[in-house]
Amino acid sequence: MMAADEYYIFTGREVVPPDVTRVRIDKSISVIPERAFHGRNNIEELNCHDGVKKVEEDAVSYCPSLRLVIMPGLEVVEEWSFTRCDALTDVECGKLEIIGEYAFFDCESLRSFNFPSIKFIKGRAFFDCAALANVKFGNKLEEIGEGAFLNCHSLENITLPLKDGMITDNNVFQGCENLKHVDLVEGELHETIAALLLEEWRNDMNEEIASINQILPNTSAGNSRDDAGGKAEAIRTWIRSVLRNIIEYKAQHQSYLNEAATTLQLAERAFLACRSLERITLPLKDGMISENVFQGCKNLKHVDLVEGAILHETTINALQMKEWRDDMNEEIASIKLILPTTPAGNVYGEVGGKAEAIRMWIGSVLHKIIHYKAEQHLYLKEATITLELALWKKRLGEINVPEGDEEGRAECRVKCGADIVMKNVLPFLELPPYTFGGED
Repeated sequence: MMAADEYYIFTGREVVPPDVTRVRIDKSISVIPERAFHGRNNIEELNCHDGVKKVEEDAVSYCPSLRLVIMPGLEVVEEWSFTRCDALTDVECGKLEIIGEYAFFDCESLRSFNFPSIKFIKGRAFFDCAALANVKFGNKLEEIGEGAFLNCHSLENITLPLKDGMITDNNVFQGCENLKHVDLVEGELHETIAALLLEEWRNDMNEEIASINQILPNTSAGNSRDDAGGKAEAIRTWIRSVLRNIIEYKAQHQSYLNEAATTLQLAERAFLACRSLERITLPLKDGMISENVFQGCKNLKHVDLVEGAILHETTINALQMKEWRDDMNEEIASIKLILPTTPAGNVYGEVGGKAEAIRMWIGSVLHKIIHYKAEQHLYLKEATITLELALWKKRLGEINVPEGDEEGRAECRVKCGADIVMKNVLPFLELPPYTFGGED
């Protein structure tokens, strides 16, 4: 017998004694094997190191006393892994990416979970989790399989990313009669909405996002037999509507910016002696500001860019190197460190340096955008050549083209599949075709 506060160290090669209550996985184990703890009635806690990456089929199923699972490095949970763990309430798996079919089937005490790294939820993964009320996923989620939350009668709230095609079947939420709220993963969408130029656009987007919480309470959940209900379809339709609206408003926003970039010119002394002026929002356009436009504006300390979230979304966040992204973010933020200590001049003829500081800052931001976009293009060009040569070399080895057969080598290069890879992969790596005023 083991003391109640002792851990049993599982090494992967033994049959676990029936009286074990707390398990710790040995450092040598990266995969918990099939049926390792199946049917162990007394296990209450399973604690893993961050090197455990996978739980195989049926590995921890039918453990009715298991209530706590800690797996900080876990990436894959295979089918039936935690089936009918009746007491399970806490699952800590921050890096989990794939949940297999029926993985948490009939875990009747599981009330909530947060899986920020999840990518794929297979069919009926949470089928009959009767107490499950709150579910939160992150931006990486790509697919929710058929019947994933079938008969989760207590499910009230779910947090999802804004992605079309993610909900694969109309029965994903069949029998979830209490599902009434859907929240979107916070991030770029909310930044984009906040940066839209017109208040009516922002209001319309916020109303569209909130509309699902008026729709779901009145939408049928179906039943446990052959009626899939309408919850999944309602959420799918809503996601498409939100995406359609944000694409439309971003296009209109860019159109406004383009018009502003060609017409806006701040006249001389436009803000002369506006002593209370603290903040101004401007487009990223070179040559727009005259020398004395902010003369006497002693409290001007902040400049925001009209492009705001769009600049980050279309360009900065898409840069390959972290040091490039960090440099761009530091450059954009630098004006807020410069302006507070820059003289504002006065109404008697001293123009100060506020306008010149902003003008130089805009020029510097534009210069760095152009520089890093060029670096990105060169980086991708070199990577493209390397990838093509690697595919060619691999193909040469597969078909055994003899040395000296130049015609055969040339034909192999054409047919190595590089053109397919380039066509389908490179568009995801290239920067979006967005330009700013003063950028050629």
